[in-house]
Amino acid sequence: MNIKKTKALLEKYFEGKTTLQEEYELSEMLSDSSLPKELQQYNILFDFFKVEKNNTVSDNFEQELDTAIQNDIRNKKKLYSIFSIAASVIIIIGISFSSFFNTKHYNQEKVIAYHQTNEALIYMSHYLNVGIQPLNNMARNVTESEVAFERSIKYLNNLNKVSCGYDNMKVFSKYFNYQPIQIN
Repeated sequence: MNIKKTKALLEKYFEGKTTLQEEYELSEMLSDSSLPKELQQYNILFDFFKVEKNNTVSDNFEQELDTAIQNDIRNKKKLYSIFSIAASVIIIIGISFSSFFNTKHYNQEKVIAYHQTNEALIYMSHYLNVGIQPLNNMARNVTESEVAFERSIKYLNNLNKVSCGYDNMKVFSKYFNYQPIQIN
């Protein structure tokens, strides 16, 4: 095995200057069992490339990916709705307990139960709000993406108007000896 040639081909490979034949030759050199220890790490890399070369993506991969993303967004929106409903129920229960204890006929046990329930509701409310925060951020990101997409469509429509105006200028050029600037 020629170690100098292997190192030279490796250097050329990492600079992106090898041909397919040279890459094949390098792969064969690196698969040699008498490979020095310093070059064995590259053998792993080329073995990985050989395995991954046979892996393919299905024809409808983009469609499947888009469907998965849309399903994930729908699930997160549903979860956000569920958390909102749960928070509303907790608030209603809290109001009910507070109105129950505003009556003049209460005893010490009821007051203790009220305070414990109130603490539990505050505890649950805090963790619901922590859980809802990432969903709010995700919804904001989706909205920002939609706005950016609409701006891009408006920009493309404006480019179309400029192109039409340019074509109309060509009609006038033969009457006024005006030569419009060529746009590439």
